[in-house]
Amino acid sequence: MKKLSTIVPAVFLVLVLVASPAMADSKPVETSSACVLQSGEHNDGYAAFPSVTHTSSGRILATWWLGTGHQSAGGKIMLSELIHPRAQCGWSKPRIIASEQSQKYNIGPAGITEAGDGTLLIGVVRYEAQSATSARDFRSYVIRSKNGGKTWGPLTPLKAGYGGDISYPASLKTLPDGSVLAALYGNDNPDVAYDGKWYVRLARSTNGGRTWRPWGTGVPRVSGRQWAEPQLLVDSADGRRLLMALRYDAPRGASDTSGAFLVQSSDKGQTWSTPRRITSKTSGMPTIARLHNGLYALAYRDMDHKGFPFRYATSRDLTTWTMGNDVTGGSNRRMLYSGIASIDRNNTVVVYGLENPESDPAGWASVHSALIADG
Repeated sequence: MKKLSTIVPAVFLVLVLVASPAMADSKPVETSSACVLQSGEHNDGYAAFPSVTHTSSGRILATWWLGTGHQSAGGKIMLSELIHPRAQCGWSKPRIIASEQSQKYNIGPAGITEAGDGTLLIGVVRYEAQSATSARDFRSYVIRSKNGGKTWGPLTPLKAGYGGDISYPASLKTLPDGSVLAALYGNDNPDVAYDGKWYVRLARSTNGGRTWRPWGTGVPRVSGRQWAEPQLLVDSADGRRLLMALRYDAPRGASDTSGAFLVQSSDKGQTWSTPRRITSKTSGMPTIARLHNGLYALAYRDMDHKGFPFRYATSRDLTTWTMGNDVTGGSNRRMLYSGIASIDRNNTVVVYGLENPESDPAGWASVHSALIADG
């Protein structure tokens, strides 16, 4: 297996999600004009799957994937820093953190955090680009930086002993004790890539991401339901209370619809509550965060509306949500994941990917940023 060539800085991820399908009346989301961090019309053609976080020194960083498509080899992991938080487009020029050198495999980032010892970690999924037909073709890795992201080491397997480690990394989060949790999702059937029953489990590292062990029991299984795209949130100073937003995929013929769900833990992620729906409509790719003003913020892909737009909502109790309008301004383009970072009590930055509908011959995707007034 060829090594991943690497180059520059780091990142860290902050995400949040919440409660049952009680949505208050919508109100306009006050946003700045969207800033394009990377356009898929140029360079490699396809930019998507961003995540955002704060480092311990207060930097706000965003990372995403750049390539020519899901089934194309040679992806890159990009990084940008928010230099001027209240500017319309205050981000630094995107830099390449890592790139896949083979003509057979593709890579993509899947969450970022900073361990207690200062090591920066990015979750990476690596797969055979043109012939990934089974879950065995996908593997979880991390890349690590010990100098604030200036240089990065090679791909290190994220092995936790789950089903041959055929899991996809989705979220990394650091607990107050300095250990790192990785939320993984995988398939009960290793012979298929996208069908079958999905599960969500956790792995924990106490040495800056060098080695991993299974952690807890994972998200409870519910008959007929499968879970994917988990995003973690540490919601207490001692790290005992955790939240996880995740997507439920409704199987064909099911009486209910796919949507965003929430689970909670009171023991640092060793056990989890039964998942409960937080959006009443068909939705996916949820992201959750806790803001400076005490609110919870939820971003997700609205699959009930043309174009699958990017929705943003806030809540004080994880039960009743004040819905916002389409952050993308009705662009009729599909939202591809997002990241949320609170700047101060009144301002939040969101970074999100957008993709054209399948009917569009261009087929390109890009990464955007917008400021939201939450005060």
